[in-house]
Amino acid sequence: MQDVLKLLINLTQKLGSVHHFNREVDAVMDLSYDGIWITDGTGKTVRVNGAVERITGLASGALLGRNIDAVMDGDIMETCSGLDASQQSINGRLVIVNGCPILDDAGIVESLVFNLRELSELNELKSELEQARFKMEKYHREAAELRALRMGTQRLVANSKAMADVIDAVHRVARLKTSVLLVGKSGVGKEAVARLVHMSGGQNGSFVKVNCRSIPGEMLEIILFGREQQGMAGEKSLFELASGGTLFIKEVADIPPNLQKKLLDAIADGQITRVGGTIPVKVDVRVIAATERNLNKLVKYNRVRKDFCTGLNAVAISIPPLNKRREDIPVLLQYYTRLYNEKHDCNKRLSIRAMELLVDYEWPENVRELVNLVERLIITVEQKLIMPKHLPSYIFKSVNRRENNNFKPLKEAVAELEFELIKNAVDIYGSTYKAAHILGVSQPTVVRKLQKYAKKAPEVPSVSAAEGS
Repeated sequence: MQDVLKLLINLTQKLGSVHHFNREVDAVMDLSYDGIWITDGTGKTVRVNGAVERITGLASGALLGRNIDAVMDGDIMETCSGLDASQQSINGRLVIVNGCPILDDAGIVESLVFNLRELSELNELKSELEQARFKMEKYHREAAELRALRMGTQRLVANSKAMADVIDAVHRVARLKTSVLLVGKSGVGKEAVARLVHMSGGQNGSFVKVNCRSIPGEMLEIILFGREQQGMAGEKSLFELASGGTLFIKEVADIPPNLQKKLLDAIADGQITRVGGTIPVKVDVRVIAATERNLNKLVKYNRVRKDFCTGLNAVAISIPPLNKRREDIPVLLQYYTRLYNEKHDCNKRLSIRAMELLVDYEWPENVRELVNLVERLIITVEQKLIMPKHLPSYIFKSVNRRENNNFKPLKEAVAELEFELIKNAVDIYGSTYKAAHILGVSQPTVVRKLQKYAKKAPEVPSVSAAEGS
């Protein structure tokens, strides 16, 4: 009797373990997004998960006990009993099925496990993947354009209140479809601001530009509006090439008065008519115009139509010259020094005094002149440290004119010179010990004076935005 009780207890424990294992298997199966279909060795269904019901459209109660070949249109027992997948039809739905046999100790198939995935779901996943890939490529393109804008020579680097106001104005108008007029002297960064408007506006089309200076009127009309030619494809306009994007028109004041009305109508109506054509062509383009001249004055001399001037001036952004925003000069010098060091595989830097001279320079050609000078210095100066002696002579002439009536106290001037000598020696020789030896003082003296005069160095704030020519 005791042996029978022990046997019953052992069987009960094993049965409990089996029930627990079955619950675990059920939980795992129900977590699977794919259909899991289990049959015995003859193909009779013994278990399916919820995903099978979703994929086949059949309730599990209608499947249990049925042979899988009877449910699917095909001999699935033979075609899907290996690792290779097969396309099958079940209840009018196409599914991808692969199966795996489970063998007993004698090598005989005692059950089969099949994995099902609906083909339409795969196609939906493929479509979603394609859309995600398309979006990713779009983001990569936009990131590449931003990197190109960031690393190009037409950058918008700003630290001044004046340029902060310009950037604020850009962000206010960027999301609007309105045209914009950029006003500023040559080289202040009008194209960089135009590109910032384009990028901030989230437009999908291209950024297309044209400089109207020195282009004859007839040719300019064809360039801007295109040309119809019988028997030929004709010439597309810049408006059409910039579809969905931005058309940047530089030196808009040089457009002949007879074309100004046509341009104004194109902006207002959102359509153009090609030269020699009669059928209007719709265009979805933001026009950004730029000029370094005063349009109101040109109206008085009949060089610019009044309605053209009024229309363009509706949304105007004025970009100040570089000598009116000197806070930007140190960050511009720092940015382009780093940029051209990377471009030409160099490791050069401006000395403190060279930096001061360049900050005090008038920069008559604005940011374009600064960019060109920095690249020339990086290429031509052999030493690691760019000193005042490496700067062009016209820099000194310009700065001397400004400083003739602005002498510093002797003590301040001597302190600045001492700091310049110590800092340059450290930069050149790479350590305070070597610099102290060259200068004939102790190393602690070098360290102390560097700390004392460090505040004399011009501050170079971090780059916050970009600016170019």
